[in-house]
Amino acid sequence: MRDASLATFLITFAAGAVSFISPCFLPLVPGYIAFISGGEPNDRMLRVGLFVSGFTLIFVLLGFGSGAVGGFLLENRRTLEIVAGVLITVFGALMVLPRLPWWLEREHRMELKPPSGRFAAVGLGAAFAIGWSPCIGPALATALTFAATSGDAVTGGAMLFVFSLGLGLPLLLVALLADRVAPGMGGLTKQSRKFQIGAGSLLIAFGVLMATGVIGNWSARLSGTSPFGL
Repeated sequence: MRDASLATFLITFAAGAVSFISPCFLPLVPGYIAFISGGEPNDRMLRVGLFVSGFTLIFVLLGFGSGAVGGFLLENRRTLEIVAGVLITVFGALMVLPRLPWWLEREHRMELKPPSGRFAAVGLGAAFAIGWSPCIGPALATALTFAATSGDAVTGGAMLFVFSLGLGLPLLLVALLADRVAPGMGGLTKQSRKFQIGAGSLLIAFGVLMATGVIGNWSARLSGTSPFGL
């Protein structure tokens, strides 16, 4: 596994958490949990855990692929950093915009049926990942961009695992405390847009720093290597 900065992993985790609190996902969380568990409290945590493992598997595979592709581009590391920085800036801007461009507003959701068995929740989670909604796509795309800049399949997979933790842990927490937190979900939903704008602004700043080489220089000074060394 190639070295990756702690800051990159923290931002990747935050991207997953931002996906959870995004205006187009957070209001649906109680419905998702009820849909997955079939309304059975005793099975709720197991089924939601299996659901999380399903989308984690898909995201980790995507991370492996992104890291592997990035590995072929490492001979032009500076170009890769510039492109990645520009993409991250764009993804951050999409999160800040009051509404997405028309070509991203179209939902690509799959018609899903309630799982008939406990382990069917794994397939449901995988289907959820494949039919990921475009309105929270910028956060996922940011994580995949970080995976590509790592230039290593294992590191890329690890980054998307961390992203999945950012999304999955709050979902598990809500499932565990469903009866207690359900009344407060409405208030949090009202604030989700503010969280998304803040996260998008941070991504814009990080993307600019990456594109201009500042992040590379900082990493080089911390590791004692040249800015574009491996």
